[in-house]
Amino acid sequence: CLRILFAAFLLVSFRAAAFEAGAAKVEITPPLETPLNGYGDRLGRGSVAVHDPVWSRSLFISDGKTGVLLVNTDLCVINRELRDRVLELAPADVPKENIFLTATHTHSAQGGMNHSLIVRAVSGRFMPDVLESTAQKIAESMQGALANRKRAAIGFDVTTQDNLTENRRVPGGPVDPQIGVIRVDDSDGNAIAIIGNMAAHPTTVGGADRFSVSADYPGFFYNAVEAQAGEGCVAMFLNGAEGNQRPANPEKRVGWAHTEWVGNRLAAKVMETAAKIT
Repeated sequence: CLRILFAAFLLVSFRAAAFEAGAAKVEITPPLETPLNGYGDRLGRGSVAVHDPVWSRSLFISDGKTGVLLVNTDLCVINRELRDRVLELAPADVPKENIFLTATHTHSAQGGMNHSLIVRAVSGRFMPDVLESTAQKIAESMQGALANRKRAAIGFDVTTQDNLTENRRVPGGPVDPQIGVIRVDDSDGNAIAIIGNMAAHPTTVGGADRFSVSADYPGFFYNAVEAQAGEGCVAMFLNGAEGNQRPANPEKRVGWAHTEWVGNRLAAKVMETAAKIT
């Protein structure tokens, strides 16, 4: 998945020398009482607390002729209703077919954006105001990425992990150990964006925190990467084909301590790899 995306970026960046990039993030945390998407046993009840904010993070790249927008949202899915509205609001500068809308697949962010009665069993009742607000803020992050564009360079590398994920269906079953990294720098070598890719459901939040809004482990990943990369860097997370992959918990941490450990460990692996990219 990450290789395909990076190849698309390279098709843009190698066409001409005037490579530009910009990144921006906008908070999309919903109001309390908004149903959360991902678990049917919530029975459509609304959120009661916000543990950490959820975001839309956008990266714009261009060779001066063709622009591409990658959008990373802390949502369970990009459903059709949300996609259609976001594309209506999207910057006219970028062709619709050049906009990649992605969700981290956190099970602790807003639902309420799907008309389907079947899907509502998991995502909660349809709330048009939540759909509109979320779409507007996603579009705002895209506009911000365009506004922040500057001369840039892009690089890519891959590493592996051996204790961050496990098979959730088959004990000792297959796991995907790959972590992909994309780094985008400005002309002075400062990070504009650092993207990490790993296959694992963001499902560490449970128990008494089941009704708390959270980006799950990607939220801790963002904070750690941005703290290390410095001011101006936007950290982004792309989930892989997670299937039966979930975060491992080798030391049996409880609650948010587990969530934080996964996010920080992933950030450490990503930053170690990002430092080697030229």
